[in-house]
Amino acid sequence: MPIVNIDNVTVDFGSGPILDEVNLAIESGDRIGVVGPNGEGKTTLLSIITGDLEPNSGKVFRQRGLRIGLLPQEHRISGDISLFDAVYKSHSEIYNLENDIREVTSGGIDEDDLDKYQRMETRYSHLGGYKYKNRVVAVMNGLGLSSDRFRIAVDRLSGGERNRAAIARLLLADPDLLLLDEPTNHIDYAGLLWLSDYLNNCGKSYIVASHDRYFLDRIARSIVEVRIGDVTRFAGNYTFCSEERKRIDERLLKRFEIQQEEIARTEEFIRRNLAGQKTKQAQSRRQQLARIDRIAPPPKADEIRLRFRKVARGGNDVIRLNGLSAGFGDKTLFENFGLFVGRNEKIGIVGSNGCGKTTLLSIIGGLQKPKSGSVNIGTGINVGFYSQDFADIDESNSAFEEIHDFDTTMSEEAVRSSLALFSLRGDDIFRPLSTFSGGEMARVALLKLLLGEANLLLLDEPTNHLDIHSRITLERALSRFGGTCIVVSHDRYFLQSIAKKIIAFETEGVKVFDGGFDDYLERLDLISEAERPRGGKVAPEKSELPKAQKKSNKNLFKLRKDHEEIEGKITSIEAELKRVTELLSEDHVSRDWSRMTNLLGEYEKLSRKLEKMLYRWEKIEIELTE
Repeated sequence: MPIVNIDNVTVDFGSGPILDEVNLAIESGDRIGVVGPNGEGKTTLLSIITGDLEPNSGKVFRQRGLRIGLLPQEHRISGDISLFDAVYKSHSEIYNLENDIREVTSGGIDEDDLDKYQRMETRYSHLGGYKYKNRVVAVMNGLGLSSDRFRIAVDRLSGGERNRAAIARLLLADPDLLLLDEPTNHIDYAGLLWLSDYLNNCGKSYIVASHDRYFLDRIARSIVEVRIGDVTRFAGNYTFCSEERKRIDERLLKRFEIQQEEIARTEEFIRRNLAGQKTKQAQSRRQQLARIDRIAPPPKADEIRLRFRKVARGGNDVIRLNGLSAGFGDKTLFENFGLFVGRNEKIGIVGSNGCGKTTLLSIIGGLQKPKSGSVNIGTGINVGFYSQDFADIDESNSAFEEIHDFDTTMSEEAVRSSLALFSLRGDDIFRPLSTFSGGEMARVALLKLLLGEANLLLLDEPTNHLDIHSRITLERALSRFGGTCIVVSHDRYFLQSIAKKIIAFETEGVKVFDGGFDDYLERLDLISEAERPRGGKVAPEKSELPKAQKKSNKNLFKLRKDHEEIEGKITSIEAELKRVTELLSEDHVSRDWSRMTNLLGEYEKLSRKLEKMLYRWEKIEIELTE
């Protein structure tokens, strides 16, 4: 029985349904990744599950007593309390029991309190209270919150640290169902690996909305795709899901195109013959056309269109760093670092949070001065800087004003057109940027970068607020970019796609490695060939396989074979249909009533046969997915 069941739910905020009659069953032990473009309803789906949002129609059933824990986007703890105490209080029952036990035992236990103490102590031990402090430390360290930060007041921490503290609090609260909305935005690569391992081994059900493809491939046993108001569930990790979605959309598009060709030929026949000798035939065709169940093409998400302009060539010597050192107070981030960057190089910067990656990028960009050393930027080099906290954006401006102020030579129409390329249109472009989401702000920042015509791009976590399609678009644009690029990122797939050299902040110092990010990890024995993520369905461990699933797996080979055979038949029938429809549109056939009657009969038989085959194909597709 599902622990949560979403039954025919619709959510409409007034401008059309964001979720439209969706259904989803969540079982105990489910490990679900949620994907979809920004603004399509992922956060809304999580809010429906928790009960924080009531649907306009439909019902949500939750198992009685089910404890649900939610990590919202950009959730940061606050207060004057120390970081450790703020996280330690996350399991309220353990925390309260510990205080109660301390109070009861503070003056010695008398006979009247003995029974009460024993009950509390038994419950405290059952909850793991005696091991809880060690668990708190392990979770905080795993998420990159080092012990030297534990006694610092929460309000003095960085936004990223407070976000990670919020994740730690949720994990330690030990809910039955974990809901995490974009948990990887503020954790480094080591923290991402730790969190994925924690989720895989915690024994809890969880649903994670994320745009990090590598993270999803590691943690998801099924993917829920939220797209144009609909929810589709796929068995397997993100890579498998994306391949399946592409294949299904290609099949649907092919069916749509064949039907559109057929409709166009029929309409042309009706137009030519409605008032002539073949009026009855034309009227019959019009009736047939009215009865057709029209196929809709695959929906397209509103994606950004990002293509960097051709930039000035600049010199071959782009950057020279000599003896560079930086830090704050008594803490040294890096020292005596040297680097040469040539024209058109693509470099990734990696390392733990707080190690100095952003500082190095800011020094190169002239936004910060080093403690010692020099930075030489080559002749003809124009620098463009992308800040992860959007420091160069005036949030009191509207999007229109921000772009127009950046390039005052642009006409109003040009500003509107440029914003539209980044899916910012209508009244939205006149809203204050302070009301924009992180994803919308990222698009404005990227547009400014594009308009600046820089031939040296310095990018600090550019993927943090971008959805998967936008990340892929940015990857492709940077791969084609005709200048030099240095990017700080924790997104493994993004780095592997872009970087051909890695600057790594390690405990021994800053090192430079030739090759992509995977090459760097393999060189340090941080990744094996077996660990390298791949597409395909992610099967549960043998111990997790229920008996019914083991039995059904015996039929998997036959299902796949039937699936391939039916696909071949569908392709053959579609080719025959195309041949028949082409013949029906030819003049010499339209004059031969007997031939046309036979062809129409053949067309109807083929159409019925195709419909049956498609039904069988879709049925097997569902069985394979399950």
